[in-house]
Amino acid sequence: MILTAILGLWLNARYCLLCTDSQKLDRGLELVVAAESENEARRGWGMLSRAADNGHMPAVIARAELSLPHLPDRYLKIYPEAGKNARRYLPDAQKQSAIDWRLLAQRNDLDENILYNLGVLLRQELLQEEDIGGTAEDFFQRLAENNNPFGLFALGQQLHLGGDYRKAANRFTAAFAAGRHPEAAIFMGDYHL
Repeated sequence: MILTAILGLWLNARYCLLCTDSQKLDRGLELVVAAESENEARRGWGMLSRAADNGHMPAVIARAELSLPHLPDRYLKIYPEAGKNARRYLPDAQKQSAIDWRLLAQRNDLDENILYNLGVLLRQELLQEEDIGGTAEDFFQRLAENNNPFGLFALGQQLHLGGDYRKAANRFTAAFAAGRHPEAAIFMGDYHL
């Protein structure tokens, strides 16, 4: 009886069996980031994945980020731990990544950074439109409708590249006015020279 209790405590400590989803996410990320072996990374990945499979959105986001081969330029990291070193022992999970990102894309209550990142990942072709159910412009447009400077700037860039300079200038001006986006000022300066 005592041996069973001790074994149960050891299994819980090692595999986070009785942990909350938040604890699974925290311990899983901790193990993945500090992993010195494939076994440690797999244990952490398992904890994180169990929390994500339970529908814990922060865990879904972390697993989606870690499942990408790399994080592109302009990507706003939700979990800074999801850098290159964190991926060194992880399994190839591109299919899981597409599933997680699609799940996130279908939500109406998404954080603005996630919407922006979906647009960036689509634009950089790390995700495919058919996997996600939308285009980069769709996600940037959703942001722009909320006066988000990152969405306004991204749409301005798209318009600029498409040759619609007047509309691009309007988007850059709106992005600068909304705040937090110094690149918009640079593009505005180019238009006013």
